[in-house]
Amino acid sequence: METILVIDDELFMRRLCDDMLSLRGFKVVTAENAKEGLARLEKGGIDVVLLDIMMPDLTGIEFLPVVKKTDPDVFVIIITAYASLETAIDALKKGAYDYIRKPFRPHELYHSVDKAIGRRRIELENRRLLQDLQGKVKELSTLNRVGKYIHSPLEANRLLEKIVLSIAAVMGVEIVSIMLVEKETGELAIRASTGLPEEIVKTTHQRVGSGIAGWVAEKGEPLLIDDIEKDPRFHKLESDAKYKTKSLLSVPLVSRGGVLGVINVSRKTSGGTFTPHDLQLLTIFASQAAAGLENAELYDRLKGLSAAPEEKARLAAPELARRNSELERANAELRENYLNTLRSVVAALEARDESTRNHSERVTRLATLIGKEQGFSEKQLSALRVGGRLHDLGKVAVPDEILRSADKLTPEQRRIMESHPEVGTRIVESIPFLRGVKDIILQHQERYDGSGYPRKLKGDAILPEARVLAVADAYDAMISRRRYRNRAFSHREAVAELTRVAGTELDPNAVAAFCRLDPAAVEALYSGIAAAPAPPRERTGAREPLPAAPGTAAAPAPRDGDREDTVQCRCPKCQVAFRVRAGAIPTGGARIRCPRCGAGIPVHPAGGSAGRVAFVT
Repeated sequence: METILVIDDELFMRRLCDDMLSLRGFKVVTAENAKEGLARLEKGGIDVVLLDIMMPDLTGIEFLPVVKKTDPDVFVIIITAYASLETAIDALKKGAYDYIRKPFRPHELYHSVDKAIGRRRIELENRRLLQDLQGKVKELSTLNRVGKYIHSPLEANRLLEKIVLSIAAVMGVEIVSIMLVEKETGELAIRASTGLPEEIVKTTHQRVGSGIAGWVAEKGEPLLIDDIEKDPRFHKLESDAKYKTKSLLSVPLVSRGGVLGVINVSRKTSGGTFTPHDLQLLTIFASQAAAGLENAELYDRLKGLSAAPEEKARLAAPELARRNSELERANAELRENYLNTLRSVVAALEARDESTRNHSERVTRLATLIGKEQGFSEKQLSALRVGGRLHDLGKVAVPDEILRSADKLTPEQRRIMESHPEVGTRIVESIPFLRGVKDIILQHQERYDGSGYPRKLKGDAILPEARVLAVADAYDAMISRRRYRNRAFSHREAVAELTRVAGTELDPNAVAAFCRLDPAAVEALYSGIAAAPAPPRERTGAREPLPAAPGTAAAPAPRDGDREDTVQCRCPKCQVAFRVRAGAIPTGGARIRCPRCGAGIPVHPAGGSAGRVAFVT
């Protein structure tokens, strides 16, 4: 239930808003002046503020910046009986979401509040998605760094120290310890830690099967404990009688030979409890740590051999091959998991608007078909698939009112929208295995003639994969229903438009490759993806004429080899340029249909002959 704060010096207005909004299920609190309203706002929990402009101590316009500074997430709706255009503009500039006049009808108030609540939910969800994404990127970068430690010839103690510090940093915890089973005693002892007193590190020994760490080592199973003090397996040390948090994670270090030890994590810096995701992340760290310990043991063993270097290499080769194979398999699974995470963020963004649902998946599949038609290598196709699915990742930082706007964007809104390739690039460039696709993401909005963004690259300076992606992106945008357009293009209309801009906005080779695709294959691709608008079933290419509108004839399309018998025309309505086969126009003239907007265009042979066509407006 959202909470609405009504700040108005009129008792009648406060009660009226309270009654109307309470009926809608909102919790309503009221204040009669700015001072009282600020005190209530500072307590937190307010979602929307209804703020009167004319108040005795401080006007609503003066108080508005204070509200936004106190809680930037609060949406403010200005209410006043003294409305003017200047006042409304001033309020919106200072952070108001909406502006309604007194007296207002119930539906006007409900509409404004519902819009504000909906927009606030979307913005908070977008922020959460961005934070989650940034956290995933940080996790992946750390895991890749730990993977490098494992492959380097580090001694076991040094390796464990690096892993402990990496876990503390990425998981946001104060205490991390790695306990290993000692071969001599069979007990667990702390080999590396952070956040623990030196005395505890030196003196702690735990039998396998005793306490939480001992239980994990014996069972070989991870544990997530919400409250340490309520778990009978936990034996609290006298020197640590006060715990900041009661939540704990304990995960076994498992190798092919059995359990090597345990990783323990406690005290989240946020003060919260651990989650299943935290447990999953620590389990991945534990898997890497176990592999690293095996490698370190092998390294120490090789150092102790007196054999020649060639003999050492021969003895170590089978074991190293096995372990490297296991690490490669684990890393492949890790890469796939994180790609799925990034794709889920993109899918969540696209799902907010029906017109863009599954857009990235459709574009990726179409771009792959075009890339194959152009003869891309498997390496290029692989990069194209990943880059295609993540090309709009940067839109996580673009506000919803811009993404979903049906109006022409302001210069500032366009600047924000055009930043999304760079934002997406920054997100993936810190992930080592995605660095090969970052330039595809960065360049997917570049145009062949240099008119794109963000770098104004031109021609061959743009990666071939990005040029192909631009064609697939443009096609999908045209045949999908969009807020800024009355209707979606048909397949033939979209092909005609792609052909028109080939060599200017789009790479002509990529467009030609698209036009060579069997329309049935394109249709099959789209029909297999949910929420995709299926192209019409007609089997046609770029050169086929459009169906004639009532009272018009289809524009006579040029045939291969008859370009000399054509004239370029331009539609006066949409300004698209196209060529018409002159010999097909009767002596008396005709009305043809524009291949882009469908407008009827009168034409007649120039000079009374059928050999040339003139445009009649």
